[in-house]
Amino acid sequence: MSRPAAGERADVLAAMDSAEGPAFVRSFYAAQLAQYEMTVSVLERYLQSSDIDDVKNFAAAQLPRLRAELEDTRAALAEK
Repeated sequence: MSRPAAGERADVLAAMDSAEGPAFVRSFYAAQLAQYEMTVSVLERYLQSSDIDDVKNFAAAQLPRLRAELEDTRAALAEK
């Protein structure tokens, strides 16, 4: 069974507390990446299954920017 998302986020944040320099930067980007992935996933589900037009419109408007930021974060993490 997988751990709840809150537990996984707590682990990532705890790792950041003890990190310094490049290790901190990698931890930061890893935490940011996880949040972008979760947010994109939620908005994609809303876009596909919501019966509320305002929610669908919000998801459609936000997804391109968040996907771009997700890719930027992946690239930055790969460089670190």
